[in-house]
Amino acid sequence: MRVQVVDYNKEWKMMYEQEAKAIEYILGDLLVEVHHIGSTSVEGLKAKPIIDIMPVVKKIEEVDAFNLEFEKIGYECMGEFGIKGRRYLRKSKDERTHQVHIFEESNAENIKRHLAVRDYLRVHDDVALEYGKLKETLALTYPNDIEAYCDGKDDFVKQMERDALRWKEQNRKMHRPKAILFDAGDTLIEYIEAEPLEGTKALLEKAHNPDQVTAEEIQTYAIEMGEAFNESREQTGIEYSMRSFQRFLYEMHSISFELDPIQMENIFNQSAFKGMAMEGVLEFLDYLEKQGIRKAILSNSSFSEEAIREELRAYDIDDRRFEFVISTSEYGFRKPNKRIFELALKKLNLKSEEVWYIGNSFKYDVIGAQNAGIYPIWFNKQEKVEVYEPSKVLEIKTYKALIDRLEERRFK
Repeated sequence: MRVQVVDYNKEWKMMYEQEAKAIEYILGDLLVEVHHIGSTSVEGLKAKPIIDIMPVVKKIEEVDAFNLEFEKIGYECMGEFGIKGRRYLRKSKDERTHQVHIFEESNAENIKRHLAVRDYLRVHDDVALEYGKLKETLALTYPNDIEAYCDGKDDFVKQMERDALRWKEQNRKMHRPKAILFDAGDTLIEYIEAEPLEGTKALLEKAHNPDQVTAEEIQTYAIEMGEAFNESREQTGIEYSMRSFQRFLYEMHSISFELDPIQMENIFNQSAFKGMAMEGVLEFLDYLEKQGIRKAILSNSSFSEEAIREELRAYDIDDRRFEFVISTSEYGFRKPNKRIFELALKKLNLKSEEVWYIGNSFKYDVIGAQNAGIYPIWFNKQEKVEVYEPSKVLEIKTYKALIDRLEERRFK
């Protein structure tokens, strides 16, 4: 058998679905459920172009009565083929396209192993990438030796199975949430660049500036102010507001405006920050709505709720999708203080174990959520390194990975 490893193909999912329907038709009432397993079930993973399918049946011995039906659609029925309690079928011996691994529903060990590895790879992009590279290298090294190819990845696969089973067990009791709280910056919104000087210039165009103070002079003073404010809020855990910051900054330079505070915030924001909706977030919000999972925002921010909502709209995120927006500048306490999380729980009228919190900061978001008894989702797109207990934190790099995790909990 020729060994070929190729890039992920979106058609693999459709090929699985078509074959699963044929298997369901043959097995009928004997079938309990059917799963897409193996590398072709993991989006983005390099794989041999062979669809692995795992039907689960009520009685394994009764499968043999359907061998003739499977042979009619191109399968070779191989019996247990090295794994006790399995029925193994393969389609097209030389250029194999499908493999079917049938287990009885009581065979929990093998069923759990296959599903754990699949689910583990779906949410651990780094492991999937490493596994794909290993398979690609082995396929190039042993293009005509399937046994050498399998031997070459055996140690990696066994370790991955152990890691996957341990990960699955650690997360077994994790409750599916009734609501998810979001951080805003670098969670809902991805910032591409920040140029505060441009925000200052935009405001000065609207200002009464009798002393002709330059934007550069204002910005130099603002940096000094910011350092003092930041030091104070780190020590006290109390947030400052952009409105009070701007008022002090401009009155100190005898500059006045015929703008209300929210207009000043928005003008500064729109000119100082460039960004976009985080990749996958709109699809994730759609998913939550379909599943009936509520949504709200809790953000460490010096900007007001109105400014945060305006920023969301600027990046095509409908702020009406969120039940409320808590900006810490309007409530004093800031993350990781548990009081601000308790306020969010009060607004949701939910218990802490019914809510997840997703944010990009380990210090403020993960630790803060844990302080309040809320399950933390660490949106670690930047791949920072922190030490934590895996059973108490879910680390993800994409919203797709979070959808996969929620799907795992759907029927738990």
